[in-house]
Amino acid sequence: MELQVYLLILMSAVTLAAFTSAVNSRGTSRVVLSYILASLALILTVFCVMKYMSDQELAVKEAEKVKYEEQLRLAELQRQAEEEARLASGQAADVEGEKKCKAELVSITGSGSSIARTILSVDVENENADYDGLLARSAGLKGQAFELKRKLGELQIPAGSAKLTEAKQVVEKALQNLTVAANYFNLYFKAEDEDEEDERYDLYKQNAKAAVSNFNKASEQLSKE
Repeated sequence: MELQVYLLILMSAVTLAAFTSAVNSRGTSRVVLSYILASLALILTVFCVMKYMSDQELAVKEAEKVKYEEQLRLAELQRQAEEEARLASGQAADVEGEKKCKAELVSITGSGSSIARTILSVDVENENADYDGLLARSAGLKGQAFELKRKLGELQIPAGSAKLTEAKQVVEKALQNLTVAANYFNLYFKAEDEDEEDERYDLYKQNAKAAVSNFNKASEQLSKE
């Protein structure tokens, strides 16, 4: 760039010298020739100056263009980095959510299976059993069964977790059996005659066994997760 400036200064000096020479020329032909040469030098100098200024302007615009493109590139890289971070964060949250849901399903399954087995283990035909104690116990088991059903209803499975969704459906069936079993187990001790006792006995036994079976199925599915 400095060389171009020096050349322009030199050309301007030559042009000035040419015009000075033309002014001091004597004789018509010499004056005409001097002015022609000085004019050509002036035209060439003006052309070079204009070209230099145009090149400078283009260089500035090109530099601004490169700077703008670099800013766009950096902005795109930042956007991609933020998007990747967001996706990674979302995936981590999904994984954490699945872990929590699985742990909750395992807990509900274990507790529900325990309640069902407890109902099946009670010897209601034992004449020496504490009737009031069994009635209170059946009411407590009924409350626990319905509480598990409430917890499962509030449990939200993350989108895309097909296996957990399937396991939850099995647990829902198991809890449906369990709440029916617990309800009839409690009603058994409130029966007014033997026919009611037999009917309620069969119902709570059947549903308790179905609950155990479904809880076992759910437990197997969750263990494969």
